[in-house]
Amino acid sequence: MKYAGFLTLMFMSAATLVLLIGPQPAFGQGQRSSANAQVEDRRANMKQSVDNERLRKGQELDTKHQLDKEERQKRVNEAFRNIQIAHNDIIAFLRGPQATDQAMARTLAVKAREAATALRDNLTLPAGKENEKDHEDLSMTVNEQLLKICDLIKSFAANVNLSPTDKKAAIEARRDLDGIIARSLLIAPPAPPA
Repeated sequence: MKYAGFLTLMFMSAATLVLLIGPQPAFGQGQRSSANAQVEDRRANMKQSVDNERLRKGQELDTKHQLDKEERQKRVNEAFRNIQIAHNDIIAFLRGPQATDQAMARTLAVKAREAATALRDNLTLPAGKENEKDHEDLSMTVNEQLLKICDLIKSFAANVNLSPTDKKAAIEARRDLDGIIARSLLIAPPAPPA
């Protein structure tokens, strides 16, 4: 029994010592675990940096896309306004005394073509199959061609308003723009490159 009290005292001392100091890792284990922790921290930091960079690039692309979309909308609005002005100018020309002025007719055709080209380039209208209507009456007089351009502008305005919900109208709107461009090229062919 003499030793039982001594063993109890030793056990109690060891337990107290462990509680006060805490368990100690074996030699070298502390360094390995702190090295592993540093490696894990570096990996986490690198992953966080990559994620942050990806988010930053995504935000830049979203901003750029928004600016491109706004710029495109401005171009469409300006081109639509210009094609309406071209329509009104053509009607005024055809009704006025200067209806035989070929230089003015060419200027108006170029104006309509530029607006139609800008609209075709900036609107996402599907191209349809060519049909016989696309090439009919291309042998008209200049004033008749101008009148047909006005009809195509009116048709385009009606079709483009329906195009978000009606694919056939979108195809017709594209066909109207192509017709405006083709007829204006007959009236005022582009100048040959210098």
